[in-house]
Amino acid sequence: MAAPKTRGKHPVFGGAPRVDLLPARQRAELLHERTMPRLLLAIVLTALVTGLIWAAGMVPNYFVDQQLRDSTARNRAALGELQNHAEVQQTLGGFAALNGLRTQLTADEVLIATVHDEVAAHLPDGATLTDFTMRLMADGVPLPGELDLQPLCTGANATLVLDVQTTQLTPASDFSAALAQLTGFQCVAVTGLTERTATVQVGLGPDAVSGRFAPEVKQ
Repeated sequence: MAAPKTRGKHPVFGGAPRVDLLPARQRAELLHERTMPRLLLAIVLTALVTGLIWAAGMVPNYFVDQQLRDSTARNRAALGELQNHAEVQQTLGGFAALNGLRTQLTADEVLIATVHDEVAAHLPDGATLTDFTMRLMADGVPLPGELDLQPLCTGANATLVLDVQTTQLTPASDFSAALAQLTGFQCVAVTGLTERTATVQVGLGPDAVSGRFAPEVKQ
């Protein structure tokens, strides 16, 4: 039996080389070209993930800060309104105190103009008012030449001194009867009487007080 023939090793042409024959510089450039897109993609993904994490942390904080600013603004507005309300209450309290003081100071007030017009309307026929003086009883003792009406007019608020000129002889009783119609009348005294002139003193009581600043009484 013949021995098999041993095949010799023959070189193979056209296969892939097992050794990279490129220079190191070119190999580095090829590696750089292959890894650069991946590196850029990794950077972009990292930046995107970082941005999402930042947004997830900052957006809620932004809304919380906005709510805090709005709440602070509302609190400041409320404090301002409260301060204004306190100032208004203080002003109203001042007005009330002043009104009370005014009412107290004018408790015995008698309006001169009103009394003057009423006196002129109630004089006897032919009599003309030539001088008119009124003072509150609280102002002190009677002036020189005046009578003290206190014994006659208990609790009088004001006293009048009237100088009257007449065109005819007028009895003292006519002056007394005419002036007795005055509002708040309490007493009258004729201190001087001639044929054509007369001096009369009249005491007016609480009904003559104006009460214009007295508080209103609700029905």
